[in-house]
Amino acid sequence: MANQFKNFKEHPPAEVFAYLAPRVKKLDEVLGQGSYMLIGAYVRDYYLLKAKLGAYRSTQDIDFSVAAAARGDFLQRLERIGKQSGVGPGQSSSQDKSVLCRVMEGGIDVDILPFGELAPNGIFEVGERSWDVTGHLESFRVAELWELDSDAVVKIPPLHCMLGLKIIA
Repeated sequence: MANQFKNFKEHPPAEVFAYLAPRVKKLDEVLGQGSYMLIGAYVRDYYLLKAKLGAYRSTQDIDFSVAAAARGDFLQRLERIGKQSGVGPGQSSSQDKSVLCRVMEGGIDVDILPFGELAPNGIFEVGERSWDVTGHLESFRVAELWELDSDAVVKIPPLHCMLGLKIIA
């Protein structure tokens, strides 16, 4: 199936909401409803949409962060989301630099960053790679709800938290 990516820059909001809804439902099944939040470009553009500012930018993936406690359980759940992105022939998952990037149905790249117990002091590490997830736990605690449709609701960081996460990233 071809990648039918939808973002606010090139599609009306209703199409973007409809595009995100099944992906959120899949994550609800795998990660647990309410255990993760949408971050990144979609949240930025959501706030631009609410403010009636049309400065949307194109994006090529969907970013989430998830409250995770056990490394093995987290990595198993990633496998249920989709195959690892960027793993070429002859490479193992551990050799790839994008350990946290998965390809969902439709060829959509989804980055999933863990925070909480798996990221002591705000740093998550796999092998020699590390990700700074400082502020994700605090943002999650005060997250707002974004209703995509009647069956798909996703947590998002409030605007002031999103700004902090973008500065740290």
